[in-house]
Amino acid sequence: MLGRSALVTLALVEHFLNAHGLSETRDALRREAEDMLHEVEAHRISVENDIPLEAIVSEHEAQKLSRQMKHLSIQDRDWEETLAAVTAPPITTLKDVLPTNHSGNVTTVIQVDLPKSLFPASYNDLSTPTFTALISAGSDKFVIVSDAESNRVLANICIFQAPVLCLKLYPSALVDGRRYLFTGSMDGHLRLVDLSTSDLVASWHDHKKYVLCLDVSDDGEWIATSSNDRSICIYRRKVDDESEHPAFELVHSHTYGGAVESMCILKPDPSLVFTNYTVILGVRGDHRLVAIDLSPSSEPPFPVTSYNMNENGDNHVSFTPMFLAPSPDHKHLACFTDSDHGRLIVFRARSSVQVRNCWGMPWDRYLQPRCCWDSSGRFLYCNSDDRSIWVFDLKVPTATDGTSPSAVCVEKLKGHTEGVRHLSFNAESDQMISAGLDKSIRIWKRPSIMLT
Repeated sequence: MLGRSALVTLALVEHFLNAHGLSETRDALRREAEDMLHEVEAHRISVENDIPLEAIVSEHEAQKLSRQMKHLSIQDRDWEETLAAVTAPPITTLKDVLPTNHSGNVTTVIQVDLPKSLFPASYNDLSTPTFTALISAGSDKFVIVSDAESNRVLANICIFQAPVLCLKLYPSALVDGRRYLFTGSMDGHLRLVDLSTSDLVASWHDHKKYVLCLDVSDDGEWIATSSNDRSICIYRRKVDDESEHPAFELVHSHTYGGAVESMCILKPDPSLVFTNYTVILGVRGDHRLVAIDLSPSSEPPFPVTSYNMNENGDNHVSFTPMFLAPSPDHKHLACFTDSDHGRLIVFRARSSVQVRNCWGMPWDRYLQPRCCWDSSGRFLYCNSDDRSIWVFDLKVPTATDGTSPSAVCVEKLKGHTEGVRHLSFNAESDQMISAGLDKSIRIWKRPSIMLT
């Protein structure tokens, strides 16, 4: 026995099919829902003079958009208040300069806390169970794990046939006593390495050119890679696999009109009805950011949404999004472009709304744009062609004309004698790491003062 709302809905659907001449679909509905339509007649439900189904759906969509916009305005206000509440200053103090352990330039580096038990031969004192490690990759085709304090080499992983361009540690909470590292290389391979043994656990070769970007979802279920072969690959963890190591399979791939220069994975945001992880892509020659919803059960699977990067809404391509970095809470997205004006745009996540613009970094298109967020979410650190690291403060007065206000460069961190190739932030140690073409790794810390 259906309720009245369900019967009215069924009657509206039948009326919609009639009005649009979809007779075959209408007849199929009448065959399958014959008993239900008898109930419609028994209750004397007529929708001839009611609001058409399209109007009801349109009104529903408008109300949903209104709710979202109201929430977004609240979100923007909350963000401004969050920025204003930050009292810690930006990272500006040089802590250490570490000569590289590589024979060539460092291509990428991350700083992470690892258990000492992974390297029992190197640590006798286990009173503190973890240490701060640097994991670096170089043009010499090696990945090296070293102690961030002493620069002592703990592991030299030499299983690669080409230089590694990107590194991502697999979430530790999902692994029993082991730590795993994903790598993306210039030979198009995605590899999974067991850090406790330096052994190769798994390898995928689904790209024909460089793997430019690599990211892992926080829950460890999804891996995404992008390449200048113009493709994106998405892998999903096998739930029922009995292997002793995490096992993944390719579940989705797509080729675009240009190289996929930038990519990241955003966490779900249930407050804005985004209940799944989302892959965000920046494609050369496209004025839009592409968002892939990681929902294989949708119809069609992995639905795609595009967001225009132009504030005026046109389709002119004036720059390429070369690097994407989510804010610590994944509510905003930093998009570092190859604009001749040295431009980084901060978007509201999963939208075309520009909330900040960072301008002025000198650029000659030789060095790859790189940036990272401060753990407070208030500051952004960007490389530039002048060999310094630009520090932007996102706390600025809100624009009253509807445009996105410009952030202020409050500091330029100098020290590298060649271009800065990589930047990353370690929230656990509250430090920033930079690697340059001068074959050095620099560790930066926060000064012991408070913002006024």
